[in-house]
Amino acid sequence: MPKLVIQLGPGAGRDHMLGVGACMIGRDPSADFVLDDPVTSRQHFIVRGAGGTWTLEDQGSTNGTQLNGERVTRAALADGDQIRVGNTVLRYVQKDLFGGAQGAPVPQRRRRRAR
Repeated sequence: MPKLVIQLGPGAGRDHMLGVGACMIGRDPSADFVLDDPVTSRQHFIVRGAGGTWTLEDQGSTNGTQLNGERVTRAALADGDQIRVGNTVLRYVQKDLFGGAQGAPVPQRRRRRAR
């Protein structure tokens, strides 16, 4: 399941799993992922998943949303993308870094024979 991870700024290290439907990100306490950054808007941007594709949509924020250094209003997300809002940098993580690909065989270590 994809997630957003705060890399830089208030709350660095926190993450939020993205579930079904839309996820509102901002500093308002009612947001799905609350950012403790006074420079972000109350409802800064939304991430939506549909058909295996996740998109980011700025919600008319005052300071805008940057995706990989470019200001965007709406854009598709790819694994590893960086999202900057205010003083906060988030990373979109689509892949399970610890689990690997589903169904992939786990390499077995060969046992050494006693001599």
